[in-house]
Amino acid sequence: MLEIHNNNDIVVTNRLPWIIESKIIYILCNYRHDRYKAFKIKDVYNIAGVSKAWRYATRRSLNDIVSWCIQINMIKLEEYREHYENDLCLLSAGEGDGHHNKVKLMIDDASSKVTAINKQYVDSHLQWFTESIIKKTTTLYFGRSELSNWVSHFSRVGGPIPTLTTMFIYNVAVPLYLFNHLKELHITFYKRTSQYICSVLENCHSLESLSMDIGDCPNLDMDMIFSSIPRSTLTKLCWGEQYQYQPPYDSAVQSYPFHLLPKTIRELIVWDPTQMCSQSYYDFVQANSVHTVAQYSLSTLECIHFLSSPSSPIKDLYLDVCDSPPFSIKEKALIPPMLESLELNISSETCDDVLDCIFNHSGSLPTLFTIKLDTACIIQLTRFIQKSKSLKTIHLHYEFSNQSINGPCDSWELFLDAIANSPSIELVYLGFKDTEIINIINTYLKTNQNSNQLEFKQQQSIIINTRNVKP
Repeated sequence: MLEIHNNNDIVVTNRLPWIIESKIIYILCNYRHDRYKAFKIKDVYNIAGVSKAWRYATRRSLNDIVSWCIQINMIKLEEYREHYENDLCLLSAGEGDGHHNKVKLMIDDASSKVTAINKQYVDSHLQWFTESIIKKTTTLYFGRSELSNWVSHFSRVGGPIPTLTTMFIYNVAVPLYLFNHLKELHITFYKRTSQYICSVLENCHSLESLSMDIGDCPNLDMDMIFSSIPRSTLTKLCWGEQYQYQPPYDSAVQSYPFHLLPKTIRELIVWDPTQMCSQSYYDFVQANSVHTVAQYSLSTLECIHFLSSPSSPIKDLYLDVCDSPPFSIKEKALIPPMLESLELNISSETCDDVLDCIFNHSGSLPTLFTIKLDTACIIQLTRFIQKSKSLKTIHLHYEFSNQSINGPCDSWELFLDAIANSPSIELVYLGFKDTEIINIINTYLKTNQNSNQLEFKQQQSIIINTRNVKP
């Protein structure tokens, strides 16, 4: 039983089952700041502990906002089933309430022996698995093509699964009706024909986001494939994998027929440097007001002119310039003047030139609200902060220059000064936990006259400018 004291402290006087205790904590944390959904104390607790009305309300709310991630693993499935069939468990929907769990289902067995054990368990509880897992799956992960022997379990459903809205799948041939209700699809085709790829795409009737990669598929009809990409609902297309081998730019390679893409696309991520430096790509982005793109390498002058054009619709840019361009970029504008968000990946060889082009030759950047970059850029970033009136959020990480993390304290102190004096910056996220830098920040907050402007949440690695963030 729980007792609520006048100061709203909660005291446990008789322990409830762990599943109920954890959900009580979750609900209190989730609804405490939401005056439209807040539970009243009398609705949640009574002297008998947790009421039936409260359990019903909790089930409904949890089923609306929580997804349960389940691996096809005998131990995990047994645990889920044990709690699911318990009347006190908040995983299960109450009788007749019409609500269902949201299940994220992961199929990625480590070996054929493990697969056989897991399949034996599922086959012995097939009706339960079909009704309580497959038919409630919202997200499906098919990790490898070797797992195609699980496909028959989805074929038993015999038709579309309305709850299934997200799928991650690597070259596994599943029933085409499983694509019908998807809103998000991440798919890799390997050694497939144009006809097969098109049949998958044509069965995506509600798709909003598509991440697609094609490997070792010779003689593809790219016109047919691009024409088969869903027309009416798609707003995001990602082509290729960011960290796969990047072929060098080759002007002789035929460009993709970007003009055949749906006009609804506003986020277009293409990881092939040859394709993202083609005129048909530039024309599509410009003509359809695409606002989010990625640029991997600066291979041509035309590419720089495209990125920095005053008429550019680009608002959100990922820019990777780890390799030196084949020409000088000194004193050239590199990004759109009205850019709102910039994620920058550069190397020690390109750092100085790229940052000079961005911060000193791309205009005043009056709408640049968010920037993500390496800590090696902190000196140049500090200078930009001192003159920016728009920058609100900074994400810092380090990859190519660990020495910058352990460099002179005065660079970080100047950076913290600039944050404290900024009229716009609200949050700085530190994507690392470095003892030396944490000590510098804590020392600065204890000794500097600007320290009352800043708050450092060490556990979350966040610096807050309290003057600009309203409580």
